[in-house]
Amino acid sequence: MASVARELLTSDEGLCHRSRRPIEPEAVFGQIKYDNHFKRFNYRGRTMVKAEFATIATAHNIRKYIRTIAIRNANKQPA
Repeated sequence: MASVARELLTSDEGLCHRSRRPIEPEAVFGQIKYDNHFKRFNYRGRTMVKAEFATIATAHNIRKYIRTIAIRNANKQPA
C-alpha cells in the first residue's frame, strides 16, 4: 500500500498537484487570526474547541472558494 501511494505521489500528476499545495500551513492560521480578528476560543473543553475551530476553518475555506470562483468568472471573456 505504501508503494502505491509513493508511486501516485511521484507521478507527473501527483507532483503537479503537490506543487500547487502550500508549503507552510502557518499562513492559514495567520490569515484566520488577522482577517477574522480571531484571538481566542469562546468555548472550553477539547470537544467544543475542536468544533469551534472546525467552523472557523470551514468558513475560511468557503471564503477562499468564493474568491477563487469570482476571480475565475471575472477573467472569462464574453462570447
